[in-house]
Amino acid sequence: MDTILGILFIISFTAVLVILVMERISLKKKNLELARELIQASLDVDLLSEEIAKLNDKLDEQSVEETDGFFKFVSQSRDWAFEYITTVQDGLKKFARVVGPEIKYFNTYGQAIDSAHFEALKKISEAYNELTNVMPEEEGEKNEDR
Repeated sequence: MDTILGILFIISFTAVLVILVMERISLKKKNLELARELIQASLDVDLLSEEIAKLNDKLDEQSVEETDGFFKFVSQSRDWAFEYITTVQDGLKKFARVVGPEIKYFNTYGQAIDSAHFEALKKISEAYNELTNVMPEEEGEKNEDR
């Protein structure tokens, strides 16, 4: 009976040993798979970090380009506005130079002359005076002299 118990003990010991060896092999495979996944995750993190850095650089470049474009737009708009203002002021000065003496004559002597156009000329004179009041003054020139 001792031999049967010895054999059963050896069989049990061998079975446990085989199960432990198989479990160790299984754990080794799982460890290798986890190591591969960890390496892949590390590579993915590095790759994503590089892509994020590239996108940040690109975003910074676009921001600078958009800012430059905005400044160019503002500068160009300012130039157009100054050109328009200069053109309008030149036109107003020419109008004042041509019509000014006539309006000044009407304001001085117009009431002495009885004309069918007196009321219209009076309105034109008032509008002319308002217009000359908003025109920029030249050096040494007053709006009343226009």
